Amino acid sequence: MSSRQQRLIAVLAAQVDPRDEGEFHTYTFDMHELSMVLGIEKDERRYENIRGDLRGLMSKVLSIQKDENIEILLHFVSVAKLNKETMKIEMQVHGELRPYYLDLKRHFTRYELTQVMGFRGTYTLRFYEWLKGEEYKKNKAGWWYVRIELTELRRRLDLDARKGQPRSKMPRWPDFRRWILVPSIDELNDKTSWSVSWEAVKWSRHVGEVKFHIGPKSQAKKTPATSDDVGAALKRCSKNTRALYEQKCEEEAERMNSGTVTLNRETVILSAQETILEEMAEDILNEAEANS
Repeated sequence: MSSRQQRLIAVLAAQVDPRDEGEFHTYTFDMHELSMVLGIEKDERRYENIRGDLRGLMSKVLSIQKDENIEILLHFVSVAKLNKETMKIEMQVHGELRPYYLDLKRHFTRYELTQVMGFRGTYTLRFYEWLKGEEYKKNKAGWWYVRIELTELRRRLDLDARKGQPRSKMPRWPDFRRWILVPSIDELNDKTSWSVSWEAVKWSRHVGEVKFHIGPKSQAKKTPATSDDVGAALKRCSKNTRALYEQKCEEEAERMNSGTVTLNRETVILSAQETILEEMAEDILNEAEANS
């Protein structure tokens, strides 16, 4: 799905109202205004571009699993009526899709929807939705930390081969980093209120995971404590905190060993310790300071 098609979905989500009734509901847009939201320049053929984006979006099928026996297949837009004379467009959405759009609307504030509609990168919105879904992990300072296996990240971005996409996209790490990861994170930093940084984690000789730190830009210039700082602070914490740290390290090491790639024990232990130190950093530093 292209970035403009993703923005079309965001535009529809902003218009859907829980009070809408009926099996179908129609939403009307001015093509001149819509083209500005979609990033179509003034000198481009607005009608033809919007028509092309709609045709592409309407070719996509969304699967809704109602229960273990019932699956519903729907299009994001059921019917689209374009008027070249008035430059108006009517988009009709099936009632079964209303909860999907309302969930998207609830997931983002109006300000965030405006940000989303400004994304130009094809994968920026997917990164944004995923990292937004991890926001519940943020600490008191407003920062959160996410670590994900590269294979799972590629799956979330829909890059691997599948039916209708016989070849994987950007299978090599250097290409993935250059053409997908870096541009997407740069755009998030440029167009959102977040400060996002990332780091590749090597498993033996190849990249196996990617770590992300996300927080408010207002605090982006603060220098975070290093793992050595947190490790030193841990020694000044209570016995219970140190035991919790050890338990979490064991659980993280077990998770890493459950992957498809076999890692040597030293790599697993060091990586697990680093991960848990980052995860517990704020609590450890606060407790160590209180005990000083």
